[in-house]
Amino acid sequence: MQSEWKNPFENFLNAANAEFRKIPQEPEVHSNPSLVPSFVQLSEERSFVFDVVDRVQTLATAFQRLRNLYELYHRCEKEREQKVAAELLADPNRQSIEIPKELDNERDQYHREAQVFVAFCYYEMSTVVGLLKFEVPPGSHLEYLIGVRNKILAHPRRDGRVKNSRSSLSIGRILHAHLVGANGWIPVIRDSYLAEWEGSGNRLDDESGTDANVRLIRSKKRVEHFTDEEILRLKIYTYPEPDLVGSAPELAHFLESEFFVRVVRVCAERAKVSGGAGDS
Repeated sequence: MQSEWKNPFENFLNAANAEFRKIPQEPEVHSNPSLVPSFVQLSEERSFVFDVVDRVQTLATAFQRLRNLYELYHRCEKEREQKVAAELLADPNRQSIEIPKELDNERDQYHREAQVFVAFCYYEMSTVVGLLKFEVPPGSHLEYLIGVRNKILAHPRRDGRVKNSRSSLSIGRILHAHLVGANGWIPVIRDSYLAEWEGSGNRLDDESGTDANVRLIRSKKRVEHFTDEEILRLKIYTYPEPDLVGSAPELAHFLESEFFVRVVRVCAERAKVSGGAGDS
């Protein structure tokens, strides 16, 4: 159990909420009409900042729940292992061991819940990037996650996971349900795709095909502009699962290093007299 895990958005949220507490009261706005236009504009800017921080708060909550799910899932697996060990100790020759249905149901529930939270994180992280018009660094985990979110259907579905993933769940510092693509494909269908691909004079091995897919997903090219060849290549070759745990610190770093300056500014600023007019 990795006890040193820390929510990636904790530092930003603590700092932002500290700034919110510094917002000055401005009762003079009610008695000085010339302050109103500036106050309205400032309020709109603050509302935008509040919205972004609220979104980051929900992301932090989702990441915390994924961490909790990891702990619960790990505990459930340990109970199952202990049940098997106890049964084998009582009867080393037994051929089958019946696991209590409650344990299986509990583990399945953690699986389904993880799918919901991971899907939410995909959508909400891409939304925050879009709202802030953040130029995601090329080659970053976050760039690839945004590309998958915008170009590939990334939402929970039965047994949904990336084509080359080895299991339906990653058990690490955080419980991460795979959502993209599928663990495999029907050989006869892929063979048909390959025949069409090679009939057009294309030649790629599995590694080169995957690399080409990743470049396409990372690119700024919109889905509606994908060529038939590119769509066919996505059907044939794998593309990796986005690294959710790697993407979050990259977004958090941007929030702390770039967006936090805006938080400080709008929280400290006061309404100003408009048009150079004096106080009434």
